[in-house]
Amino acid sequence: MFSKNRKTKANVLCFGRQFFTASMLTVNMYAKIIYDMSYMKRLNLFLNVLAAIICILAAHVLILTTEKTRLTYFGINGYYIVLIFVRRKMEIIDAHIHWFTHEHALDLAKRAGHENNEVHLRSEYVRLGIEGAVVMGNRGLEPGAGEYPDIMRYCVGLDRFFSNMYDQKNAYDLLEAHLRSDTCVGVKLYPGYNFQYVYDELYGTVYELAASYAKPVAVHTGATAFSGAVLKYCHPLTLDEAAAKHPDVQFVMCHLGNPWITDAAAVISKNPNVSADLSGLLEGKPDMPALFSEQMGYINHIRTWLSYMGAYDRLMFGTDWPLVNIENCIEFVKRLVPERHYENVFAKNARRIYGLVF
Repeated sequence: MFSKNRKTKANVLCFGRQFFTASMLTVNMYAKIIYDMSYMKRLNLFLNVLAAIICILAAHVLILTTEKTRLTYFGINGYYIVLIFVRRKMEIIDAHIHWFTHEHALDLAKRAGHENNEVHLRSEYVRLGIEGAVVMGNRGLEPGAGEYPDIMRYCVGLDRFFSNMYDQKNAYDLLEAHLRSDTCVGVKLYPGYNFQYVYDELYGTVYELAASYAKPVAVHTGATAFSGAVLKYCHPLTLDEAAAKHPDVQFVMCHLGNPWITDAAAVISKNPNVSADLSGLLEGKPDMPALFSEQMGYINHIRTWLSYMGAYDRLMFGTDWPLVNIENCIEFVKRLVPERHYENVFAKNARRIYGLVF
């Protein structure tokens, strides 16, 4: 064993000497070539090397400041050619948030690692490259209900007061006034909280108005935040009947019908006028490595049915702010969606479906 180690060390030393000798010969060779050059050729070589160094440094700066940058440099006849392939930072639009001001919202934001105020949200949007958001309204139909910060557009919410309004004609007039606004980009229904199926005749005029203004109808589907809500009204299968009856209306299935992902996939696959947002699939500020380790069954289940649908041109990134940490949510959705579909899912689809201009 001892002699074998000595032999190995001798081989390493021998290789080291050979490498050093070869390196010195190479340096001497290039030094002689440069020495034999005319002054102008030496100056030209120096300027080319300097330009190559500047390009390489610039490329590495781009790598640090863009989402994806690929740097390639190689030599031809002693000259460096630098190719820089840059893809701009990924655009993000949050297609599903809530803008609450009550005390409970402060606690929800705190648990998600945030502060429930405009200043904090703006700073997070700048840090994470988020262009803007779509608020799911729940302020009623009064004219002032659509006043939000300029980084937000909104879907006017039809809560239980809409279905209980004595003067239904006035309710539709108020709804249409919102739909005329450029900042109103759709309608939001809360069937589980209103105890109304989305295919109910009550919503017939709502759908007509939405179609006439070419604005989508977002529908809460899946689990609810309060025990007083009734799940049968917000099962994703109920959206199938509404979509079939109103093919000229663009529906958005909020929360992908979670936990009924399989049924949601069937509805979206069958109905080309149904899109979905991926909000509400994550809550709070979880330990992400632990989540990806312990909840892979849940993650793979969603990923499998998204792949089954193949409708990545109808899926939108959303957070359900203030219920979840935004950065965690971005990371989570990236695990669900193939990278080649990021551009559509994180921004393009929302821009198209909601007609967004910020």
